[in-house]
Amino acid sequence: MQTFTMMLQASGFALAMLVIVTLIGFGVTAWGFVDGDLELLVVPIVGLAVTAVGIQLLTPVLPPWLTLVVLLAAFGIFSGWTAWKKRAPLRKALRRQWLEIGAVLAAALLLYQALLAYVFAARFFTLAGWPSDNIEFYAPAGQYLRNHAFNANQPLAIVDNPTTRYLARAASEFPNSVGSLDGALSFLSRWEEHRLFDPLNAFLYALVVPATYVLLRQLGVSRAARAAAILLLIANQLLFWVMGLGFQQEMEAMPIFIASLALLIYALRVRNPLAAGLAGFVGGSLLGIYLPIFILFLICAAGYVAVHLVGAGLARHLVSSLRQLGWAMAGGLAASVGGLYWLLSGEGVRFWLSVFGVKYTSGGISTFFPLKFLFGVAPISALTWPSLPALWWGSRWALVSRWLGVLVPLLLLGGAAVFLLKRRLPVLGLIAAAGLYLAYLRFVERYPYGFMKTLTYLVPLTSALIAVGAVELVPTIWARISRRIEFPRPRMALVWKAGSAVAVASLIPILATEAMSTVDMQRLWIKTGPTFPASYEAMSVLPKLVPRGAGILLVNPSRSYADEIKYAAARYYLVENNLALDDKVVPEGQLSIRYSFLLVPSSGTPVPTGFVKLWSDPELGLALYRRGPNS
Repeated sequence: MQTFTMMLQASGFALAMLVIVTLIGFGVTAWGFVDGDLELLVVPIVGLAVTAVGIQLLTPVLPPWLTLVVLLAAFGIFSGWTAWKKRAPLRKALRRQWLEIGAVLAAALLLYQALLAYVFAARFFTLAGWPSDNIEFYAPAGQYLRNHAFNANQPLAIVDNPTTRYLARAASEFPNSVGSLDGALSFLSRWEEHRLFDPLNAFLYALVVPATYVLLRQLGVSRAARAAAILLLIANQLLFWVMGLGFQQEMEAMPIFIASLALLIYALRVRNPLAAGLAGFVGGSLLGIYLPIFILFLICAAGYVAVHLVGAGLARHLVSSLRQLGWAMAGGLAASVGGLYWLLSGEGVRFWLSVFGVKYTSGGISTFFPLKFLFGVAPISALTWPSLPALWWGSRWALVSRWLGVLVPLLLLGGAAVFLLKRRLPVLGLIAAAGLYLAYLRFVERYPYGFMKTLTYLVPLTSALIAVGAVELVPTIWARISRRIEFPRPRMALVWKAGSAVAVASLIPILATEAMSTVDMQRLWIKTGPTFPASYEAMSVLPKLVPRGAGILLVNPSRSYADEIKYAAARYYLVENNLALDDKVVPEGQLSIRYSFLLVPSSGTPVPTGFVKLWSDPELGLALYRRGPNS
C-alpha cells in the first residue's frame, strides 16, 4: 500500500510538471507551426527549453522559484491568448492526435514509474541512486537555490561554503542549470530537495518518449514502427543506467535534443521563419544545459542539413532552405547567449576541453563493452559491479543475448536500408553523422565513458532504426517488387501477414531481454541502498540550531566513503552557513571563515575547551557543539 501511495504521489508530481511546462510552451509552439501541422506532443518539451533559457538568464538576479513564477505567468497568459486565437487548428490537432497523445503519454508514464523503481524500493522519497555526486553537489546546489539568486561573479557574497564554491564553478560549466529547476520546484511545492530530485529526473527523462514519437512522425515512419520504437526505447537498460547515475543536466537535455531534431526537420520542409526560429531556439537552449549533447545535436543536424541542401540545390529551392537555416541560427543564438557568456567568461570551455584530455570515468565504465551490452541486451551491472551476482543472467540467456548481438545490428542496417529504399537520404545523413562521431570516440579518441554516454543519448535513434528494420523492411522491399511484378491479391495478403509475423518475432526477444536487463540494472541501485537513508533526516534539526550565516567547522577524521556521504548530507542541511571541512579541529586563523560551531564524531575527537554540546545522534555518530560566551 505504501508503494502504491508513492506511485500516486509521483504521478501527481509528474502531472503538475506536465501542466507547468505545457502552459509555458504552448503559445511559443503554436506560432512555430503552420496551421494544421501543430504537434501537441512537442509542447511540454518546448516549454522545458523556454524554462531552461529563462533560468539561465535570470538566476544571477532572481531566485529560481520567482523566475519560474514569472515565466509561468507571462507565457501562461500568452498560451491562453494563443489557444483562443488558434482554436481552429488546435481543435483539428486534438481531433487528429488525441489517440496517439494518450498512448504516448501512457508509455511515458510507464517509463517514469519504472525509472523510479529503486525510489519505491526505499519506501520513501529520497536520493535513492548510488553515486555520491547527488548528495555531494547537486542536492546542496538545489537546496541553496531554493531561496537565493546566484551570481557567479560574486559567489561568496552571502555565505562561503563548498556549495557556493561549487556553484561558482558549475555556473561556467553548466551555465546556471545546476540546482535551479529543482530548487525552484522544491520551494514552490514544499517538497524537500532530496525527496524531489529523483522524481524530477525521471519526469525529464520520460519526456524522451513524446520527443522520439514526434521525431519519427516527422521522419515519415509508419505508426506500427513508431509504436515498436517506443517499446524498445522504454525497455532499454541504458536509460536506467543513466537514471541511476542521477545527472540531471543530461536528463533535461535528452528530450530537448530529440525534439530539436524533429523541429529542425519540420522547419526545413515548410517555408515559415517562425518554425525555423523555434527549432533553433529549442536547439540553442542545449548549450547552457549540457554542452556534450549540444555538440551531438549540431553533429546530427549537420548530417541531415548537408544532404538536405544537396537535394534542395538539385530541386532548385536552395535559397528557401538557406533562409530557413538562417532563421534557425538566429533562434539558436538568441537561446544560447546566456550560456555562451558564462562558458566563455569562466573556466567552462577549458573544463570541457579537459574532459577529453583526462577521459573521466564514472559508472564503472573504463573499457569498451561488447555490442550486446551496448544495445541493451545484456546487463551492464554484470560488468560494472561484478561483486553483485546477476539476478537472472544464466547460460541460456547468455546464448540468447549472443544471437541478439548479431540480430540487432542487422535490424539497424535494415532500418537504414528502408530509408535508402524510400529515398529519405537526409535521414541517412543524420545517421551517418552520429555514427561517425561514435566511431571517433571509439577508435580515435578512445574514450570509453564518453562513447558509452553518447550511445545512450542516441538510444531513441537506435531504437527507431531497429523498429523500422523489423517492421518496415519487408513491406518496403515488397512494395518495390510489386511495382514490377503483378501478384494475385491472396498471395499479397499472405506476404504481408508473413512479414508482420517476422517483425513481431524479431522484436519479442529483444524487448524481453532488454526488460530483464533493466530489472537487473534496477537491482544494482536497490542493492546498494539509498544515497540518503532515512537516518540522515535526523540532521534536519541542524538549521534550527545553527543560525543562518553563522560559521561552522565540520570535522571528519575518517574520510571513509560512508562518512564522506554522511558529512555531505550535513552540508546539504547547512547551505545557509559559512562552512569549512577538515580532518581535525583547526584554529580559525587557518581557515577562510570564522566559526562558532563544530560538527564532530560523537566520540574520539577532542573538542576545544569552551565548546558546549547542543545536539548528538547516536545512530549517526555525530555531535554539534557551540562556542561558549567566554571562549
